[in-house]
Amino acid sequence: MKITTVGVDLAKSVFSVHGVDEHGRPALRKTVRRGKLLELFAQLPACVVGMEACSGAQHWARELRKLGHEPRIVAAEFVEPYRRGGKNDKNDAAAICEAVSRPQMRFVPIKSVEQQAVLAVHRLRQGLVEERTALANRIRGLLTEYGLVIGVGLDRLRKALPSILEDADNAVPGIAREVFADATRQLIELDARIGDYDRRIAALARASEPAQRLMKMEGGGAGHCDRHRGQCRRRERVQQRAPICGLVGTHATPAFQRRQTAPRCDDQAWRCLPANVAHPRRACGVARDPHAPRR
Repeated sequence: MKITTVGVDLAKSVFSVHGVDEHGRPALRKTVRRGKLLELFAQLPACVVGMEACSGAQHWARELRKLGHEPRIVAAEFVEPYRRGGKNDKNDAAAICEAVSRPQMRFVPIKSVEQQAVLAVHRLRQGLVEERTALANRIRGLLTEYGLVIGVGLDRLRKALPSILEDADNAVPGIAREVFADATRQLIELDARIGDYDRRIAALARASEPAQRLMKMEGGGAGHCDRHRGQCRRRERVQQRAPICGLVGTHATPAFQRRQTAPRCDDQAWRCLPANVAHPRRACGVARDPHAPRR
């Protein structure tokens, strides 16, 4: 009985494995610990191995590919319709095995360690941006309790905080003034760290030939193109994702370009990249033509 398809429910320590033969009959049901997983697959013939897109899936996909298997990563929402019974590790593994065998199923591209390193830079930067946004909202909300209302935007907050701290006639007491000063220093520190990540992203984009090609497209800057390069590997994947990310070629019609100038709901982190990193002409050091028509 030859095993052709295997579903693995990934975890930190204990993994559930479910395999079927060419007729779809169950041929393998096993629970293995983390250190024994590769030993198990080394003993199996080359087959399709399905996993949910979760933490560690890319690592295991690369390791299984070294053993001659064909790993496939599928999004969790595509697995749920194939689950029979209650939600547990064994049923999840069987559902994954069933989902990856569907002919019309869509899979997550397997990334190299270099691509994941690029995405790690973007994700850590995104975490700092979210932390800075939360801190700014916290400061703005606390200042409102003293009748000090600051408009929306980080620039307004940065300009208003020094004058608030220096004004001895406002209603802010001494202990609150101290914590606001500490929060201001924390905000400045986060700005500096995010700036370091922005320069690192721009340097990665300049050193990458695919990112340089993407930066020549309308709407693609250093930050966007570097993240796009880290998420896409195959050429057809780049072509599919480019319109979603707001990257359109010069061959596109003006109406299509107007519709595709900004990324949609595909990846919220695209909207948080700064202007000096996201804008293609600023990133390349090219000034905008003042006579060019505005869209």
